[in-house]
Amino acid sequence: MQRYFIVLLLFLFCTYGNAQSKKNPKEIKRAAKNFLGYEDYNRALVELLKLYKQNKRDIQTNLNIGICYLNVNDDRSKAIPYFEFVLNNGEYKNEVLLYTGMAYAYHYEFEKAISYYYKYREKCTPEETGLVDHFIENCENAKELIKKPVNVSFQNLGKDINTKAPDYYPFVSGDEGTLYFTTRRSATKGEVESETGYFTSDIYVSKVDKGEWTKAKNAGALINTEEDEQCVYMTPSGKTIVIYMFHEADSDELFISSLAGKKQTLPAPTLLDGPINKGAHFDLEACITEDESMLIFSSDRPGGFGGCDLYSIKKLPNGKWADPVNLGSKVNTKYDENFPMFDEKTNMLYFASQGHTGMGGYDIFKTKFTPSTNTFGSPINIGYPINTPEDNMQISLAKNKRDAYVSAYRKEGFGDLDIYKVTFNDVESNLSVIKGIVSTGDTTKKEIEAVISIIDKKTNEEIDLKDVNPQSGKYIFAVVPGKYIVKVTSSGFADYTQEINVYDKANYIFEIEKNIVLQKPPPPKAVTK
Repeated sequence: MQRYFIVLLLFLFCTYGNAQSKKNPKEIKRAAKNFLGYEDYNRALVELLKLYKQNKRDIQTNLNIGICYLNVNDDRSKAIPYFEFVLNNGEYKNEVLLYTGMAYAYHYEFEKAISYYYKYREKCTPEETGLVDHFIENCENAKELIKKPVNVSFQNLGKDINTKAPDYYPFVSGDEGTLYFTTRRSATKGEVESETGYFTSDIYVSKVDKGEWTKAKNAGALINTEEDEQCVYMTPSGKTIVIYMFHEADSDELFISSLAGKKQTLPAPTLLDGPINKGAHFDLEACITEDESMLIFSSDRPGGFGGCDLYSIKKLPNGKWADPVNLGSKVNTKYDENFPMFDEKTNMLYFASQGHTGMGGYDIFKTKFTPSTNTFGSPINIGYPINTPEDNMQISLAKNKRDAYVSAYRKEGFGDLDIYKVTFNDVESNLSVIKGIVSTGDTTKKEIEAVISIIDKKTNEEIDLKDVNPQSGKYIFAVVPGKYIVKVTSSGFADYTQEINVYDKANYIFEIEKNIVLQKPPPPKAVTK
């Protein structure tokens, strides 16, 4: 649930009275207050938990711990017992009812969340009722979406990609050979920790080798600076990335960089021109077609339906950009729409929205564009568990439409936001054919009698077993990417065993040829007396 839907109150700490501690509670209290003032909820939480150990019944400490948990990339439902303590022990501000409802929604206890939202609604101002009704609607949507989950599986990309710091906004090339993402790890170029407790963001890149992602590297000094850079789109070819830069001197603007030169490296980004990056409004994310003739972007410029809207612009014959066109009320709502990703081959637009039939915060939606009428269809929620009550901001799909990449907080992760591969299990996996000829080198034999089997190395399960063709010696297997062991047995010949790796992503090969020559077993060793 996006935290800036409301302005969370930063409560000043109450007096502790006669509380005594060897850990100097006044210093801890002052540090926590300062961190809260900068909205550095991670470091504030560390200090507040120290205070909690000293006095678990302090109302203000419990309240602020709850607020921190609602604003960190962690299990936000951890806020529940702290808010419940505040509600059950004395006076409290009405906003605590709203916060408690949000915490229960993060815990998937939607009926409890709704009950707290209604309690808050009875006491809130008329201007806030629309927002509360939206939260209630999100809970009702969530209950229905969870009943029909999408058949997907999640795979954390591991320590070569993820760290305990936020790693997010992954974008993959269509062939799954290149991955760009944004990180706030300590090794970023600036190595500067901001007031909010995170290091400045840099763009990192990983390439595929033998079907696996290599250790991610900084995209380089031409792309990253000591300030904030974030990758917000990559074309399916992997040629072009769109970069959102937040620099104190230039405010925040969108840039573009495309592979160039013999070494095909990214040059220093250039500012997107035309009607983008103009005025006092924010242009936050954008996607661009391969030929750079059309761009869809998110902006809070005046004239929209509310918050950030999605706009498109097309390049004119003279090479200049036309005026932006709002994508209309079917796509845009009175809330925020962000992170457009347009699939040119299917005319499908994917985007994040706080409106429509979401589960809370941002959900990812898709809508079909019809070129003949120049219109978009009604957006469809791409489903749970890709979408959750948390903020689900963007998705990057591989060409096979079976694999996608997202960032999320999950309990099995390394900490904060991690990057995951999502597999749509109902989409058939690419199969590779392993084939070849089994022979003995014995030219006197016209036929061969041999049995060949293939075993999944990870599970030790026999996938298939068959006789080779007795006349030709040919065999064939069809398998999904993985590691396998091929075994051949034939009377009068030594058993044959061979490991075969079948790669996916950019290293995927449809046909793997493996010819096998069986050998006579070595003669038995003479027995010496």
